[in-house]
Amino acid sequence: MRSLLALLAVALTAAGAEAQTRRLDFDPFPGIPAGLDVRYFDGGLSGPLAALPTTNALALRSTVSAIPGGGEALLTRWEDEGLSAQGVLFSFNRNVGAFSLVGNDFGGDMVDDNEFVHLTAFDALGNVLGSGSFQTPWANPNITPGAIEFAGIRHVAFTYTNEIAYYSIDDVEYTYERGSVVPEPGTWMLLGTGLVGLAAVARRRRAA
Repeated sequence: MRSLLALLAVALTAAGAEAQTRRLDFDPFPGIPAGLDVRYFDGGLSGPLAALPTTNALALRSTVSAIPGGGEALLTRWEDEGLSAQGVLFSFNRNVGAFSLVGNDFGGDMVDDNEFVHLTAFDALGNVLGSGSFQTPWANPNITPGAIEFAGIRHVAFTYTNEIAYYSIDDVEYTYERGSVVPEPGTWMLLGTGLVGLAAVARRRRAA
């Protein structure tokens, strides 16, 4: 009985300590995890937003990541449609406490192509929680990471400043707030095994 109780305790502990961080590297594309929705919205070339943006119906497009070994990335600006610029809205089905991504592209120059990456966080009601703007010294490839942390994030809007050609994002990471994570199937199996074992012991005791 004690061993079964210990097994149940391990299962409950595992459920509470479930890994919180999720990663989206767009390999294979789009590779979006369950519980995350990713959509474009009009107006990528801007700073932090004052209101939750309205998404559009454009299909997500991929490109080659400028991050060494990065594989594919999410394209946010492209030349073949009049330099169409799109922001990206990330929406979560549970509260997130931290979010990061890496903006990147090839070529350009340090005057016209040294991007700012802007991240704006919103709660479940669409209220602004806060924002951050990030820039790194120009290089080729130009790689600009950005990260924010706020309690109760349900949406993150990515916008950026890029004057020419292409731009993309890669290596998205987000961390669910503790208590908001649904345990993985393996954890549920462990918990179920413990409960079944306890039920079997109880039946044997009643039979005796």
